[in-house]
Amino acid sequence: MEEQAKPAELLYHYTNQDGLLGIIESQAFRATDVRFLNDTEEFEDGLRIAIQMAEQASANAGENGENIVKYLKAKLRYSFSSQPVYSVSLTGALKGYETLRDSIDDPGDRLNMWRSYTVSGIGYSIGIPMDPIGPMGVPAYHIDIDGVDRQECSYRQDTKEEYLTDIVNRFVDLINGCIKNRIERIERGISVQDAMDNMRSEIAAGFDEILPDLKAQIAACKHEGFWEEREWRLTVALPSDDKRVFHTSGRFGITPRIYLRLHDSQDNLLPIRRIVIGPCAHVTEALESLKSALIRKGYRIRISGESQGVEVVPSKIPYRNW
Repeated sequence: MEEQAKPAELLYHYTNQDGLLGIIESQAFRATDVRFLNDTEEFEDGLRIAIQMAEQASANAGENGENIVKYLKAKLRYSFSSQPVYSVSLTGALKGYETLRDSIDDPGDRLNMWRSYTVSGIGYSIGIPMDPIGPMGVPAYHIDIDGVDRQECSYRQDTKEEYLTDIVNRFVDLINGCIKNRIERIERGISVQDAMDNMRSEIAAGFDEILPDLKAQIAACKHEGFWEEREWRLTVALPSDDKRVFHTSGRFGITPRIYLRLHDSQDNLLPIRRIVIGPCAHVTEALESLKSALIRKGYRIRISGESQGVEVVPSKIPYRNW
């Protein structure tokens, strides 16, 4: 029997009524192109740090170092445009931001999040397993798109650099190694043009292997002012012309999105373990209507003393905006 997950062991997706109904009906989360999220420095912050680190790592390489940085800038900007990163925003506990409050913190019931999601109605937080691998090594859920990363966002400069160091160094080592190979080929009598062509092919192939990890880490870098969100992300990069991409209206223009379907290992439903209903005037009615909507889609409602099903609870925060 599955052990009931504690609130802090889950990641939560906060949304409004329309968002919740859309998720239940489609059995999917909507992932958004990170360039259309509410952080104006989205992607730019991580890119800036990656470039700075590449400059430092290649500082002693002279002209080669300058070429390394130029190549990285050009490739990353082109890649984020031609193959955007799509993200589902979640919230949970974050390393490095422990406070006295965190000892009693419920990530699914946070006042700062309710203030954002109860402006025009009731807000909800949807809890899914933090770890995609459950007890005994059995997957807690499956994702219908290959290449999805689960990323803990980094807000502090030191943690951003920590996350990016290894992969930036891999990139710099790749370029330096390819340059060394080019020189050795020329010394063996291979024409300069052929040596250059071989080097370009090696760099392109090596960078394609590194790029997904680098983009995922860059997409997880956020401005420190957003730290209270304690954000985690499910991210995936797809070509801009991928047939799974659709567009909706948004605050920042027509917004590219995709459906990200997570399937519980035991059935074909989303791996929802808990839903918290935000502060509202009519709690009893909100609880009963949500349970009814979940049951209609095939979910089992968890009752006291059981470990199976979806736990549906009201917020404990006495916040009022009505």
